[in-house]
Amino acid sequence: MNQGYVKMWRKSKDSSVFAHEGLWKLFCLCLMKACHKETEVTIPGILQPIKLKPGQFVTGRESLWEEYHQLHLKKKPRRKPAPHAITLFRWLLTLQDMSILHIKTYNKYSIITIFNWNRYQQDEQQMHISCTSNVHKQECIKNVKETPEKISLEVSALRNRYPDQDLLDQVFKAIASTRKSNRVSDSILLTQLQKWDRYPVEQVLSGIRIYLDKGYAEQGKDEKYLLGIIRNQKSVEQKPISTGSALLDSYYARNPS
Repeated sequence: MNQGYVKMWRKSKDSSVFAHEGLWKLFCLCLMKACHKETEVTIPGILQPIKLKPGQFVTGRESLWEEYHQLHLKKKPRRKPAPHAITLFRWLLTLQDMSILHIKTYNKYSIITIFNWNRYQQDEQQMHISCTSNVHKQECIKNVKETPEKISLEVSALRNRYPDQDLLDQVFKAIASTRKSNRVSDSILLTQLQKWDRYPVEQVLSGIRIYLDKGYAEQGKDEKYLLGIIRNQKSVEQKPISTGSALLDSYYARNPS
């Protein structure tokens, strides 16, 4: 059965995720499990269906382990293949720590949200529905219009990268105050979020805090000045994969059940 496809960026081979064989396989599995459109799924023991947005999927430690090792293809496995389920969850926490995805855990399941899904996956798939010919593919892409609804979705998707949503609301309000109309369009916010996406999350948030604390918006300094502050911040070094163990210990401390 044809279940569609996902888009893979060549620059991924230069990432620390690609350098770790197990982490890379888990990341690819997450990409393939994520839904490409809004849907509802049911889980045994849960009365209400779970609503998922593009880029999300539902999983549990054991089910993720089974899919990772493709146990549905192994009728009688002789031994339990490594890595174990707890190791996979540790890797999943590492991907979250690297701002690649977000994990929201409930009693019987977890919802995984892949950051920037709409930007890197959904739009490309939608365009290929009408642009099946390689000869006319570029022409079709050029003719795709950025509708207000599409821009709003992209803004929401890029915002999900940052844990402090209140801080984003404050800086967007500050940027709007630099206009005579005291308003700023979603297309401008989208452009800024796309530019911020080039830098680590903490580097962006640090620049935003400086921009707000110094009251630069009140001086008429807009988003271009903010981008300069973000660019000049010292990049936060990425934590090594081994920090997943500490993250897992922290998780179980908060969720003893």
